[in-house]
Amino acid sequence: MTAPPSPAADLVDTLVVLRAVMADERRAISRLDLAAVESLTARKHALVEALERHATTTLDGEGRRLLARVRLELSANVALLAAAREGVAALLGRTPDDRYDRRARRQTSTEPLRTITL
Repeated sequence: MTAPPSPAADLVDTLVVLRAVMADERRAISRLDLAAVESLTARKHALVEALERHATTTLDGEGRRLLARVRLELSANVALLAAAREGVAALLGRTPDDRYDRRARRQTSTEPLRTITL
């Protein structure tokens, strides 16, 4: 009979799965594949629940390094998503403006649509 995995080992497994999901998300963002990004969001929500169960679990040195890599990959995905959003907005002719509305939201102005030929 085998012993159940330790909480730290389970947390490390969850972080490894999260890294794989983040890599899939980077590929989906780079392809501008909205359906894939939305399906990955559901997978990330399930992983968040698993991570919340391990909120008090302590990690050893290798586990902490893995967690640091996950944080770095999360920030890279956020930056990639922001760049994709800005690129699509520019393609559609939406440019940020210096104006704000009553709720302090930035206003955008729309330029005429661009024709793209390949």
